[in-house]
Parts: sequence; C-alpha cells; structure tokens
Amino acid sequence: MTRRLNISLPEPTVELIDRVAGKGRRSALIDRAVVRYVQEESHAEIREQIAAGARDRADRDLQLVEEWFPIESAPEDSSP
Repeated sequence: MTRRLNISLPEPTVELIDRVAGKGRRSALIDRAVVRYVQEESHAEIREQIAAGARDRADRDLQLVEEWFPIESAPEDSSP
C-alpha cells in the first residue's frame, strides 16, 4: 500500500534526485533514503546508549579495582 504525499523540496535537492534516480523513480529513491536514514539514526542512538552505559560503569569499575587491588596484591600468609 502506498500513500501520495505532497512535499516541497529545494530545487537543488530535486535536481539531485532526478540526476540520481531519474524522474520516474523519485518515490523509490526517497523511500530508500528515508528508510536508510532512520536505520542509521537508530543504530547511532543505540551506539550512544552503549557508550553512555560504559561511561557510567567506568566509575563503578574503577572504584571496585581500587577496593580490591590491595587485597589481590597482598602477599599470602603461609603460616599455619
């Protein structure tokens, strides 16, 4: 199912669309471009969420290392 839309684009954009897709294929090009844009934006948002989570956990992880490092590096007591 398709829907007809009436949109306005700057003339240089229309010329670019016509040069790349041809006048009979404008809708197909715009459809692919919009779908690709949304997918890329979604991936970028997910990457940013992952990076933010890593930054948030970095402070906690550093604190754990600082708390446990002295215990891990202490010599073992070999007395009975």
